[in-house]
Amino acid sequence: MLTFEWERGAVFPSPLNAWHRHINTGKDPARLVAITNAPLLIDMFRHTDFIFDNDYVFTERFDGRKDYFSATPQAVFPTVPRDRSGKTNERGHHTHSLVNFVPNIWKTRLYPAGQGVDDDDNHLAMARNTMACHVEQFPTGTYERAHRHGPGSTIILLDGSGFSMMWPNELGTTPFKDGKDSQVRLAEWKEGTLLIPPLQWYHQHFNNGKVPARFVKLGGWNNDLYPFTTTLVSDPGRVDIDYPDEDPRVRQIFAERLAAAGGQFKMPESVFKRRSG
Repeated sequence: MLTFEWERGAVFPSPLNAWHRHINTGKDPARLVAITNAPLLIDMFRHTDFIFDNDYVFTERFDGRKDYFSATPQAVFPTVPRDRSGKTNERGHHTHSLVNFVPNIWKTRLYPAGQGVDDDDNHLAMARNTMACHVEQFPTGTYERAHRHGPGSTIILLDGSGFSMMWPNELGTTPFKDGKDSQVRLAEWKEGTLLIPPLQWYHQHFNNGKVPARFVKLGGWNNDLYPFTTTLVSDPGRVDIDYPDEDPRVRQIFAERLAAAGGQFKMPESVFKRRSG
C-alpha cells in the first residue's frame, strides 16, 4: 500500500483498477474534481459487474513502487512546432511530461505551446492513461486560435479573467461574416470557473484581464502519446482556425472588450498575415 500527501493545487491519477482512498487531515473541507471514462466503458460493454467487480491487476499501469507518485517526471518530450506554412505535413505536438504527481498546478513548469501568442503549456501523461490532461497559460491582451476536438475536455480556470467564444461546427469558420452571430456563445470566466466546450464546437479563449490566464484541462481524448486508432467511438481529431483565416469580427470583439477593461492589445500584426509558401 502506498500513501502520499496532497494539498491545494495537487493533480494526480487513480491508477487503473487500483483501490484508493482520499483522507482529509486538514481543518477545512477538501474539494476534488475527478474525470472518468466510465460512461463510455459502461455503454461499450453494457455489463456493470465487468466494470465495477473486476479484480484484474494492470501491473504495467501501477506496480506499487515507492516513488510512483514522485513529482519528478520520468521523462519530458519537448515541443515540436506545428508547420503552419503548408510546406510539410508536420502537425507537431506539445511538451509532454511522464509524471504521476503534480504537487501544485499553479507552480508547475510550463513550456512554449504555440496555440496562441507567447503561450506556454505542459501536457501531463499520468499513469499511462489515454485520457488527456494539460495545464496552460497565456498573457494578458492575447487570445488563442479557435479550435475544435472530441468530447470530455473539462477546463478549470486557475488564474486570470477573460471569456471564451464558442459555436457549433455546422456554422463554419466565419459565423459572424455569414450572419449567424446569434448562435455564437460567449462565456465569461475567472479563477475557479469550470467550462466544458460541447463536442466538436469551435471555441477559443481570450484574456482581457490583468494577469496571465492559467487553466488546467482534465479529460478529453486528444492524447498524443496514447492516441486512439479508431474514430468509431469518438473523433479525437483536432481542427484549428489559424489567425489569418478567422472571422474578422472575432478580433474586433476582443479589441472592444479589452479596451473596455483598460487593457492593451498585444497580438502582433504578423500573426494575422498569411505565411508565404
